[in-house]
Amino acid sequence: MKSLFIIFSLLVSSFCFGADSQVQVEPRTVDENMIIKWVKKPIFRINNDELKGYDRYLVVRIETDVNGFVKIAEINKSSGLQDLDNKIIEVFKKAKIFAKYPNDKIENFPVRLTQPVELSVSRVPKYAEYPEFNFKNTDLKGSNRTITLSVEANEKGKLTKVKVSKSTGIPALDEYVLSEFFKKTSFKPLVINGKPQRISTTADFRFNLRSASDE
Repeated sequence: MKSLFIIFSLLVSSFCFGADSQVQVEPRTVDENMIIKWVKKPIFRINNDELKGYDRYLVVRIETDVNGFVKIAEINKSSGLQDLDNKIIEVFKKAKIFAKYPNDKIENFPVRLTQPVELSVSRVPKYAEYPEFNFKNTDLKGSNRTITLSVEANEKGKLTKVKVSKSTGIPALDEYVLSEFFKKTSFKPLVINGKPQRISTTADFRFNLRSASDE
């Protein structure tokens, strides 16, 4: 079987979910005629603590064998954190790529690629204090109720503005939730890349009718 190395770069998309930054990789080659895909995709779940509060960027050099298994994965450009670099490398070492040309009889090619990886710390704020609401079935007027609040806080996590963006349908209940939320809620400072950030988010609450035994 002939040996052919194709040099290409993979597209990386970052998605942040809660406290974690997750990287999912979809391969795309500059050669539009080539069929290329992950047989075993590298998926990274990186905790915010591992990023040390900063967005990170690194570049990995990868080579696969004729069966598509990654045989070499090494850092070309470091994230600045050795433990993070090592974690990324270990994930790539477990990956597998399929690469071929549509009309070529060879089922797979060994490939050499340079893989950029971008990781973003979570932009989702965390509560320092979370409110509790006391209500009775009579307050809900016979139905389960939901409410959505639009919330803003300063760089220290202190609330500066709260308003109802989706009502429960009961003005008195809206006012109660709004008041309790503003009095009892605060956020942890949201620090990204060394800079405290103002917070803008939403808060959703659902109030369900209780059984007689829970009253």
